[in-house]
This record gives sequence, C-alpha cells and structure tokens, in this order.
Amino acid sequence: MKDTFNQARRGGLVIQRILFTGDFLRPGDTPPRTGSGHPPPRFRSSQLENVVWLYRLLGRKLAEATGLPADIRTWGRGIDTPALYQALGLGQDTEGWVEAFSAPTFNRPVMNRLEAVFQGSLVISFEMADSIKRALTQLGIPFVDLNIHPVRFLPDVFFAAQTNTQAVFEAMLAHHTPSETYFDWADLLAAAAIKRPHIPIAPDTALLVGQTRVDRSLIIDGRLHGLADYADTLRSLMPPGGPLMFKPHPYNPGGHGLQGAPFDAAITTSANIYTLLPQENLSRVIGISSSVLVEAHYFGKQVTALSALPFSIPDTAEQAEPGQHLSLYDACFSTDFWRDALAPVLNTTARTGHRFRRPPNTLRLSLGNFWGFNEVSTDFLVQLYQGSSPAT
Repeated sequence: MKDTFNQARRGGLVIQRILFTGDFLRPGDTPPRTGSGHPPPRFRSSQLENVVWLYRLLGRKLAEATGLPADIRTWGRGIDTPALYQALGLGQDTEGWVEAFSAPTFNRPVMNRLEAVFQGSLVISFEMADSIKRALTQLGIPFVDLNIHPVRFLPDVFFAAQTNTQAVFEAMLAHHTPSETYFDWADLLAAAAIKRPHIPIAPDTALLVGQTRVDRSLIIDGRLHGLADYADTLRSLMPPGGPLMFKPHPYNPGGHGLQGAPFDAAITTSANIYTLLPQENLSRVIGISSSVLVEAHYFGKQVTALSALPFSIPDTAEQAEPGQHLSLYDACFSTDFWRDALAPVLNTTARTGHRFRRPPNTLRLSLGNFWGFNEVSTDFLVQLYQGSSPAT
C-alpha cells in the first residue's frame, strides 16, 4: 500500500481534524432480491452504532493526542449513503452493498462526494469497506482502520490495525503483539477442556465450521459465497468414510447447505468451539474464511481455508510489511500510543506515561459480543456458582 501521507504532503494536504467512520455502505441485512414483486426492505444503516461506539471509545484520546477536533462521519451523519448508491447505479440492498464493497474503483461523482467528506482529515475507522480504503488512498487521505482481531480466546478481544500510511505503520510496529503469545492462552484452554463434559469425537475427525449468511469475509470475486460453492473441493479434501463434524455459526444455526456424501453423514454439534478445538481426535479444521481457522492453528490443528483469509497478520514486528494488519492488544487504549503512532504525520502533544489497564472481557462487554468465549469463562463460573453442570 502506497504511503498516502507523503503523496498528500506533496499535494499540500493539511490535516485539520480526526474523523471516525466505518462501513457506511453496509445496510441492515436484507435478503437477496427475488423478483417476487414484493417491495424492497427499508434501506438503513447497520453500522452506525459501531462507529459511534468507536468514537466514544477512542475519540477523546485522539483529540488529546493531536489537539485536533474529532467527529463522526457515517451514514446519516455527514454521509448521504443512498446518494452514493444512486451514483453507483446499485440497488439499495445487500447485493448492492456486496458490489460496492468490492468495487476496484469508483466513478468520479462518488469520488467527489468522498473527497468532500474526508478531505483534510485523518480517518479512524471500524471495519471500513475495502473499496473505501482504496478510494481514500487514491485521494491521498490517511486512515487507520481497526478490526476485531481474529484471535478471540485471549482474556479480551483486541484490534487488528491497518493503515495506508507507511510512517504510521512503522510507528505502530513497536506495539505489535507477537503471535507466539497466543499459544500460551490456547494451552490454558486446552487444559481447561479436560475439566469439561466429555465430547465423543471419532479419531481423525474433520471439523467444518459455518459462518453467518452475510459477512464481509465471504465477499469473494464480487459476490457472497457459502459452503455450497466449495462442495466439490470439500469432497476432494475428505477421505471416503472419514468422520466429519459440522459446527454452525451461533448466529446462523441452520444446516451446512451441502448435499450428498460425505456431508449427509456429518454430525452437527452445538459444543463450544473452545472445547472442540483442544480435542485430540479432532485433526483438521476446514472453512471458508472464519476466524476459527486462524485460532485453530494455536491448538495444533491442520487448517484448510477455502478462500483467502481477510487478515494478513505478521507473526512478529520484524516480519511485518506495509499494508498488513498489526496486532494491538493493549496499545490503542493509551493516548500515548496515538501520540507515538501519529507523530510522523501530525504535531502531537506531550506524552504523559498514563496507561489504561483493562480487566478481562472489557471490550467483549462493551461490544455486547463474546464470540462464544462467555460459554467457557463467565457463563461457566455462573453455572458453577449455581451448582449446575456446565453446558458445552
């Protein structure tokens, strides 16, 4: 990814403000168009809450670090998303979002609208669309995009950060969490699984993991994919008669959508993923682009990803290359981190040495999303206190 700041400086860009945004193109989940004659669902934002959440979490820190005003720009708050879809000639539904998300370039009317919104800004975003990242880079507008890291079994979830500005990337390297530390937490969960109720798993079982119906990581070659798109590949990966287990996504508990052998013989499990991954008889984990595929590696499982995973994360800071995501476990909760990270592109205020040490599950509770970890942490403790047998 090119160094946006250097390009922008030569163009005379002056950063005047911090703007928080996200995937302002994404509507509320709507079913694909069916041509049935029914009116389309109401077009509304599904990400406004996430953008406001990020602003409240980090806005004061960014403002204090830079001395610049911080504000929100997202669907309905400074961005006319329906007008963007109209300029793109796309339908205002999930199918339109998929096309907009994966567009390699935008037309001039859309670029003009984006430039009018973001010019003169440093953009801090939550899970921004790939097409918007490309557009901001083309416009010479620097950004730092934050995503929930795919490794979600540590004491808390944390951020994977990507930027289009090499100087900021290099400044963040000192705060990158090396992936070797995740093995320690996986070991702890693997040990804890011994104390959970037994899960009967045949030797050399393959685990097929499901995902939600609509997920940004399932946008491949301009359309949403599902397991059925990989049926032939999956058959080639599985030995005849080999045991197969299917773990649906908690938010999409339906069947795997695959017909015929070996899928008809698959055993569907509701067991928690963090009690499944340590099981000795589980040898392989297969999926399209689920974060479980990243996590399974730390439990010693063979991993097969049917598509490219959405994050490229280096194991160590020394191996990192511009454009990759960096692992920021604690760093970004400190104003000093933002002073360090943005010093190459902005005048920043004096460091104070203050650090915010968050307790376990802080971000999980703040987001209201545990990704199943609650079942082996907080829920398990409650069940013990109530004298019941922990469920898996």
